[in-house]
Amino acid sequence: MKLGTKSLLFGCHQFILHPLLVLVAWWRLYGRPSWRMVIGIMIHDWGYWGCASMDGYEGERHPYLAVRVCSSIAWQLGGPISEWWLVADECLYHSRFLARAHGVKPSRLCWADKLGTALYPTWLWVLLASLSGEVHEYMADVKYEIWKQRPGSRWDFFRRYKAKVAEWMVDLKAGREPQAPVAQAEVEA
Repeated sequence: MKLGTKSLLFGCHQFILHPLLVLVAWWRLYGRPSWRMVIGIMIHDWGYWGCASMDGYEGERHPYLAVRVCSSIAWQLGGPISEWWLVADECLYHSRFLARAHGVKPSRLCWADKLGTALYPTWLWVLLASLSGEVHEYMADVKYEIWKQRPGSRWDFFRRYKAKVAEWMVDLKAGREPQAPVAQAEVEA
């Protein structure tokens, strides 16, 4: 079974738990979401299904599936297509990689997604990341902001992630756009 599929079934992006935590985070940051945005929150990571890695070529493009689903729903239900495109943009640009590649700011869903992940109890995140195997990829990938010092353990890695998210939330509350650093590979290019 591929890593992205494991993540959705019993890992950090578990298809029920993760969207519920992102929904809580959205509510805290931006207030009550529209019903269309609730659907966007529930499907934003479905594109990880079948991905060999979380941060490789396929994984970085995982939001495109949510965009296709939003388009399909808009076509099937009719109504204001522009509202579905707003949800599709939120899903697409919850990926800082795609936002940077398209020259736009990360969407509000990006920050709700980060906060939603930080809402996991540390023990649960470590358990899920270990069960799925994601933890090995995350801890080996120096593009993460918490790599200023190499984390010693899975627990330490996630505690540093939570601290970074707390910094971003301070920026958001102050009306500043959190700084999403450029990945090391982009610096070297």
